[in-house]
Amino acid sequence: MDIKNLVETRLEFAGDGDNKSQCVEMHIDTDYDCHVLKFKKEVMLARKDEDNLLFLKKGTHKFEFVADGFDKVQSIETVEIKEEDLNSTDFIEVRLNEDVERERKEREKREREERGEFEVDGVEFKMVKVEGGKFKMGAQNSDPKSPNYDEEAWDHESPVHEVELSDYYIGETQVTQALWKVVMGNNPSYFKGDDNRPVEQVSWKVITEKFIPALNNRPEVKSHPLVNLKGLKFRLPTEAEWEYAAREGNKSKGYKYSGSDNIDEVAWYDGNSRDPHPVKGKRENELDLYDMSGNVWEWCSDWYGDYSSGAQPNPQGPDTGFGRVLRGGGWNGIAGYCRVSFRCSTPVNRDCNIGFRLVLCP
Repeated sequence: MDIKNLVETRLEFAGDGDNKSQCVEMHIDTDYDCHVLKFKKEVMLARKDEDNLLFLKKGTHKFEFVADGFDKVQSIETVEIKEEDLNSTDFIEVRLNEDVERERKEREKREREERGEFEVDGVEFKMVKVEGGKFKMGAQNSDPKSPNYDEEAWDHESPVHEVELSDYYIGETQVTQALWKVVMGNNPSYFKGDDNRPVEQVSWKVITEKFIPALNNRPEVKSHPLVNLKGLKFRLPTEAEWEYAAREGNKSKGYKYSGSDNIDEVAWYDGNSRDPHPVKGKRENELDLYDMSGNVWEWCSDWYGDYSSGAQPNPQGPDTGFGRVLRGGGWNGIAGYCRVSFRCSTPVNRDCNIGFRLVLCP
């Protein structure tokens, strides 16, 4: 752990006897040069200014280090402080103003790659970067010891096959009625009343031939200052991109639904809903994507067809088919439809349980 890159430090003292447990939260203000941290071993002395010293007592201590701008603890260290340590003056001094600036620049660089925030006529939406990689797509119900076993898997979810994808951005949420309205000037949804609900009653044809071209051609689409839109276009996700994101990409924990094995934590379906809900009403998955399971079905770009068993790089689906792929399940469907591997198609062009989310890539 590079302690010099950390700005906020939480110190938890866990001593025995008279040295009772206590917790001190300290934020180091980086506006002044005099603000420094001093360390002996892990932490011996923390100083905010010349008159405010925080000394540790002899004993065993646990330190939790949290970087500025992050909610999660980056490191937990346990250190035994001895008498000779307390008497030592051999400290390592770090001036935070220089290190924080470096950390800020590194964080901005990461943000440039990891997130895209956009605004159209006051309506904001977010695209989340998905790092490409290889994964096993599909599911099977015949061999519990083989990859992607699911006792609920249907035959058309097989065979399980390897797919390799390049990096792409995918919508944090399903496209909302608010975004559709500012792009298209209308709202085709059956369930109105809250513009943060996903838009529904939208056909694959209207999405791909009208909405997406209109969005791509709007010069007033504003992006986060760190996002370079040059060469990037919005489109529907391929079926493989959709499943990889639903499975949480390279952060996958193998859940049945997107983000959990407990469907009620992550999805609106017929067991807990009677209509579509505003987006982000359930817990997100490990990629910070919402409603990949449930709420409304989502169109993919692919024609629906049987899987092949061979490894495939960036598959686009068959050239023709019965209909376009739908994924994710919806508010009026059973839990099994919300599994990350379930796939279907429909001859219906539009319905009050069908919506979509966007992908952004070259």
